[in-house]
Amino acid sequence: MSRRYETLATTPAPFACLACRDSKRRCDRSIPQCKGCIQKRIVCDYPYRRKKRERKRPASNSIVSPISNLLTDRSPGSGSAETSGASPDYYESLHLAPLNPTGANFLTERFLDPEGFRSAQLRVPEPDVDYLITKDVSDFVGDVANIKAISDKFFDSVHEWMPIISKIQFLANLVSSLTHKRAELFFLILAMKLSILHREIDGISWPELEERRRAWWSLLVLDRFLNLSDPSRHLVTPDPVIENWLPIDDAAFNAGTSRPEDAFTLSSANALNLGRFARFAQGAHLLGQVLRHVAEKSPESETAQLRRTIFSLVNVSSLEAKFRQLEFCAQTSVCYW
Repeated sequence: MSRRYETLATTPAPFACLACRDSKRRCDRSIPQCKGCIQKRIVCDYPYRRKKRERKRPASNSIVSPISNLLTDRSPGSGSAETSGASPDYYESLHLAPLNPTGANFLTERFLDPEGFRSAQLRVPEPDVDYLITKDVSDFVGDVANIKAISDKFFDSVHEWMPIISKIQFLANLVSSLTHKRAELFFLILAMKLSILHREIDGISWPELEERRRAWWSLLVLDRFLNLSDPSRHLVTPDPVIENWLPIDDAAFNAGTSRPEDAFTLSSANALNLGRFARFAQGAHLLGQVLRHVAEKSPESETAQLRRTIFSLVNVSSLEAKFRQLEFCAQTSVCYW
């Protein structure tokens, strides 16, 4: 695996990057970024072919000016923030997506195979987060008046019991932060807005509760699957406990006939009518324990216990599959990861 990354790091791009072409400077064609672009902290964009590619203006969800929507009149007839807040040259300078597929997949490969990345002694260039504000984020934050309303509500509620932000400093630096398009301001406002939101869930229907439960288990499964390449990496979701409820039987869920009394917990491992998704959830739970065991280098006695538990799940899944004439390929394969 390390040889593959060494090849990526040492093989130059076939053509000079667009930034070096535009400025008429020599390009060393290093992947994923040339030294000139790294020094200037600009995007290094390699073309597929020798002819220079015409850049298109980003779509509505592409990178836009972080303050174009904040400092522009949004009333009807005043024009959109995209057309009145920034020039075409500005949009061109914010083109962040690399054309070269190797560069585009560099971060993904670093995440999925960190050991190979470390063996090849590769480094990922630090992104300039100040220009990672999309139009969706800008619209969600809103204009200056909206930011003021969010911050006022935050300082009157959450700030009272967790005062970690200086209100005086925040208000004094608000205009300056907007002027210099600082990304941390937008993330701070988003965090403030999230912290003051609340929703009453009294009277939630059983089908909606089951959908939420299935969404939660889906996140647990994906989180543990992504950490297979690096068990030492912390999981985003906490490990479930044996009192947690499993997804209801799939046949009843799809038919709309499921009932709360038909639900099982993680401790109900020996039941023969759990369903495929519930078995998948049980396998993901054990996979999380395996990842923790490998990361913490637990004693051999725990390894033996985990092995017995996993094979018990394989056996009971096979019994349910035979008894109910179901296929449990994905469910049992988790036990062999």
